[in-house]
Amino acid sequence: MARAGYSLRRAPQQMLQGSNPQKYYQIAYDECKDIINSGQHQLNPNYEGLFRSLHTNSQDATNEVIYAIGAFGGNSRTDSKIGYYNGLRHDDTDWKSSGGINAIPVYFYEFTKYDLRRDVNIAIFRVNTTKQEELQTSINWNDGKFRKSWSNITGTSQNLGIDWPLLRYSDILLMFAEADNELHNGPSADAINAVMSVRQRAYAGNLGQVGTIPTDKTGFFNYIVKERQLEFGGEGLRKYDLIRWNLLETKINETRTKLTQFMNGTGAYANVPEYIFYKKVAYDKTKTAQQNVSDIDFYTTTGVAKADVFYSPNQSVTTPSGYTKVNWRLAMTQPYISGDPVKSYAYYFQPNKKELLPLALDVVNSNYNLTQDYGY
Repeated sequence: MARAGYSLRRAPQQMLQGSNPQKYYQIAYDECKDIINSGQHQLNPNYEGLFRSLHTNSQDATNEVIYAIGAFGGNSRTDSKIGYYNGLRHDDTDWKSSGGINAIPVYFYEFTKYDLRRDVNIAIFRVNTTKQEELQTSINWNDGKFRKSWSNITGTSQNLGIDWPLLRYSDILLMFAEADNELHNGPSADAINAVMSVRQRAYAGNLGQVGTIPTDKTGFFNYIVKERQLEFGGEGLRKYDLIRWNLLETKINETRTKLTQFMNGTGAYANVPEYIFYKKVAYDKTKTAQQNVSDIDFYTTTGVAKADVFYSPNQSVTTPSGYTKVNWRLAMTQPYISGDPVKSYAYYFQPNKKELLPLALDVVNSNYNLTQDYGY
C-alpha cells in the first residue's frame, strides 16, 4: 500500500506517486484477500478485550493480531515501557505510570458517543494517589490503549511485557477495502462488507448507529481515511497512512482549524461545554473503559443525559456543591494551536521535507558514503 501511494522524492523534492500504483494495489489486494480467505484470522468481537490480552500475554483466540513486537524480560534490552510511559496515567503507587503521550482534544470528537473505541483510545481521566478517577482538562488527555492496571504488574516497574501490535486483522480488512476501491473505481460489496465488519464491532450493542457507508470511489476513500483514524488511534499508523495518501499537510491544517473551532466553540463544537463539573469515583480496573467513564458523577441539568455532557453547553454558571470544575473547551488556548515552538501542535512540520526524518549525525559521521538529504 505504501508503494502504491505517495512518498517524498529527492529530485524534485516533492511528494509524488509512482508511475504504476495499480500494480501495487493489486499485490496488496491479493495478499489481503488470501489472508481473509485463509480463515486463520478473525476480528476479536471485543475491541477492548483485544488490547487487554496484550497486557497479560494471553492468547487472542481469534488471532486478530497477526504480527506484534514481543516484549519480555522486564529489562531495557528486551522489553519496552509501553503502558508505563504512554497510556492511562496512574499516580497511585500500585500502578505508577507517567501518561507521557497526550491525545489531541478534537480526536475525542471524531468518535460518536456510541463508538466503543472512543474510551479505549482516549483516557480523559487520570488515577490519583488514592485510586480515584480525576477528570482532566482537554489538553491533558492521554492515549488509552495501554494501561498498567490492565497488566499483572504492580509497583514501580517500568517494563511490563506488553507486546506492540504491528498488524491486526482489522488492518487487513481496511487495506483490502481500500485496494478494492482503487482497482475497481469504487468499492465492491466485499469491500463494503469488510469495512462494515470493523464498524459493527465498534458499535456492538448499538448497531443501529453504525451509519451508511458510501458506495462511490471518492466517498468510500474518505470513509476509509476516517475509519482508519478511529480504529488505529495510538498504534503509530496515522502519520504513515497520511503520507502514502499525501494528506499529511492537509490533515495537519484541518486539525489546526478544528482546534481553533474547539477553542471558540464554533462549527462542530458549538455545543461543546467550556467546563464540566464532576465528582471523583473509585477506579475499578475490572470495568471496561466505557464503564470507567460512565461511572464518573457528572453534573447535568434536567433533561441532559450523563452521556451527553460532553456534547451539551455548560450545565451551570457556578460550581454545584460537592462537585469539581474542570476546564473543557476553556483549556484550549492559542499557544496550543500555533505560534509556540514548545506547545503548539505540529509546530515544526514542513511539507515536502519533514515527511521523512533526517539521518542521525553519528550515523552520517560513521559512514562517509552517507549524505544528509531532503533539505536537512
